[in-house]
Amino acid sequence: MNKTIREIDKDINRCKNLIEENNYLEIVIGLEELIDKYNSCIENIKKYDGRVWNYSKSDLEKLMKELVGYKKELSIREYKKELTKLVDSSIDYIKNHDTLNKSKKINIIEVIRDLHNISNEDLGKEKLWEELRIYIRLASDEDIEVGSKLISIINYVLDFDKAKNLVQ
Repeated sequence: MNKTIREIDKDINRCKNLIEENNYLEIVIGLEELIDKYNSCIENIKKYDGRVWNYSKSDLEKLMKELVGYKKELSIREYKKELTKLVDSSIDYIKNHDTLNKSKKINIIEVIRDLHNISNEDLGKEKLWEELRIYIRLASDEDIEVGSKLISIINYVLDFDKAKNLVQ
């Protein structure tokens, strides 16, 4: 996935350079190549079907916005996948943690699920930080193994929020 995102970054930079150079022939060639490349991935590119060698600089700007949106979508999807893996492995760890009683395990698993749910909310930076502070304090009251699992999830939730607000 990171390779795909790096490739999209290269194509976004290519668009920026073509826009800056403002060479009609290069813009058209670039558009044709990018439309062919992303036609199956980005729904809105299909609107260019049937148009051959009849593009403008604004078409390239629109395509670049589509690429930025696609990059953001892929980044969010990747973060969600990785966060789910982290949550699942943390829950498994807690379930198998010998020194915790059943009630404590249930509470910590509930906290982990709450953190996962928070990651799916669009709270804004300040509200998110306010919500996560509670869990940071809670994590600091746990033993090092459990606390570090919670801190890892909290950190990932913060990173995930940055990815959701990614601006090119």
